[in-house]
Amino acid sequence: MSNYTNMPYPIRKIVIYLLVAVMLFSLLPCTAKADSEPVHFQDVRPEHWAYGYIERAYADGAMEGMSGDPKNGTAIFSPDTKMTSGQFVAMLVKAFYQDELKKTVSPDGNVWYAPYMTVASDRGLLANTLEDFMKGGDSPINRYYMSIILIRLVTDKTSITLSQEEINAAKEEIADWDQIEEDDVWRYYTYYIASAYALDLLKGIDDEGTFAGFDSMTRATAAVVYSRIADYVAAKQNENHFNIVFEGDWDAITAPGYKEAIEKEFYTVYPRLWTRWGYARVPKTIHVHALSKDEMENKSAAAYASLTYDPDLGYLVPHVAISIDFANQYPKHHVLSHELTHVVQSYVNITSSWWVENMAGYGRFRYCCWADDGSMDDFDFHVSTDESLYTWSYEADDNCHWFFAYMDDHYPTTEDGYGLIDSIHLAIRRGTVTSDAGADQADSAINAIVRNLTGFESIEQFRQQYKEDLETGSWTFDGFAGYADNSITEDLPNVPNPTYPTIATVMR
Repeated sequence: MSNYTNMPYPIRKIVIYLLVAVMLFSLLPCTAKADSEPVHFQDVRPEHWAYGYIERAYADGAMEGMSGDPKNGTAIFSPDTKMTSGQFVAMLVKAFYQDELKKTVSPDGNVWYAPYMTVASDRGLLANTLEDFMKGGDSPINRYYMSIILIRLVTDKTSITLSQEEINAAKEEIADWDQIEEDDVWRYYTYYIASAYALDLLKGIDDEGTFAGFDSMTRATAAVVYSRIADYVAAKQNENHFNIVFEGDWDAITAPGYKEAIEKEFYTVYPRLWTRWGYARVPKTIHVHALSKDEMENKSAAAYASLTYDPDLGYLVPHVAISIDFANQYPKHHVLSHELTHVVQSYVNITSSWWVENMAGYGRFRYCCWADDGSMDDFDFHVSTDESLYTWSYEADDNCHWFFAYMDDHYPTTEDGYGLIDSIHLAIRRGTVTSDAGADQADSAINAIVRNLTGFESIEQFRQQYKEDLETGSWTFDGFAGYADNSITEDLPNVPNPTYPTIATVMR
């Protein structure tokens, strides 16, 4: 200061001007940057550490402000506010499940996050039931729950190819891993926690790599997590996510080219089945076994599907067993497609005398045999002179396939809502339908779905209309070309589009 006061007055005046100029200039970069960068949120300026992540989440339609209008820059984002369960699920559903959101009618329309929670539950993302998760929708979500939702979303949208070595390495890097394995609840979800860490979706909160699973997350940090998972899904989108693992004695099957035909059937049919009826909890890798009659659980069965829990992976692994004797006797039966439909059904709580088996038969009928030219090798699927198509009732029988085709033709799934088959399928998954009611068809839950979608009072009344339309010729089956829901299973990555044979082309 003494040096300044000793300066001649003209020089002191110049110094003062320079200091003022420097102070003013120092303000210019922020102003210029704010003018050149979009500002949708008053409290997230371009200099904010998470600005780029938040703007990306906003641009993708994943996150909005807590109040105000982002379009004119008056919104408040509240970046340091804790992210709630409802907000976190809504962020992911908005970004990755817009098509499902348009089709979903929430059972609880009074809560703003109910539609998002419903979609997340239907896609198998939630660790708890929908009802339990809804109760905590306004509370901050912890990092354990986040890891489960994120890994299931990745599994649903793409696939995870982490090796056991990579997962084990992630466990070694997590400083509080011993606490996770000792926890009475979260030790059952170690696969998800380690995978989220290994994929860089959720890293440690400090330099030691502490996972801190009970901690919550701010909205700004959630925008960072969104960017990470969006990048991962985008990078993996067009890869092949389906795999078949052969086990058992395939050399014992003497039919020429049988194993190769099974492999082709899997990679053609399973992606179609999974895309329409699968979800995050149905793995995309299937173990297919060739077993002798003595090795089959049911020695008279042609094939069966089963799920076994892998404690190291923390989820169910699907298996399909094919009888060697049956394969040698009926090499062109496409029994695999029937069992793969059972895999994607993944029902756990239904008493069924007809729906489960008949839907599995329809999966084979529609997405294998009547999907591609050449797949109908032995033409065992009905022409219009087959009277059993008219008289079919509620029992497990191949003759129901036209009835399922009739349902899809008259009440298909579209971008505006789920069709009849898919609505019943989702209701079974949700647990709102627990019985197909057998022969009497008095199940109120199924009939409520039928009434809501079709106007008929019951599924039996609807079946009588089907029968009448067959008898009068008002409806006939001639393949699936032109079905409104074909778009669901077309243009899948690495899968040829169906050719949709007709009866005329099959009978040639």
